[in-house]
Amino acid sequence: RRVLFRSSGDDIIFSSDPGGLTKLDHEMEQYNPATGKVTAWVRVPTLSHTTDTVLYVFYGNSSIATSQQNPASVWDSNNSAVYHLANVGTGIATDSTANGNNGTLASVSAASGEIYGGASLSGVSSYLQIPSAGFPSYPTSGSTTTGFSASFGAWFQTATAGVILGQTDGT
Repeated sequence: RRVLFRSSGDDIIFSSDPGGLTKLDHEMEQYNPATGKVTAWVRVPTLSHTTDTVLYVFYGNSSIATSQQNPASVWDSNNSAVYHLANVGTGIATDSTANGNNGTLASVSAASGEIYGGASLSGVSSYLQIPSAGFPSYPTSGSTTTGFSASFGAWFQTATAGVILGQTDGT
């Protein structure tokens, strides 16, 4: 195990070539300097279904003083928002896309998750409220909008019945 020059993991770079010349956009979800464990989302421009795609990880460059992450470029324009929910203590669900559609968390606490961390919601009064300005064509309760389409993805574990995805008019 090698020691990074930056205990924050800021000197970690992902590349598609062995020389590290083609840096790949990435978002670090977790870096543990004690164990060297990294959890990152990396945008890979092309994946082949017939040939292995090799990625290279570089670290230990003492001349790197700032984070090499570029989360906004990891997620393309097809994503209106991406919420990881690993750090829910702030009450804000930070959007990783370039859109900045940060959500508001209510009665949510930190929990273990499938990848790094997650959020614990009560199933009664907990919720993540997405900003209506970021989703202007999303229909609200009582709306007469037709033909709206959207997709949502979530990893969840539940012990009791509750709403996974719902909508209200905000009142």
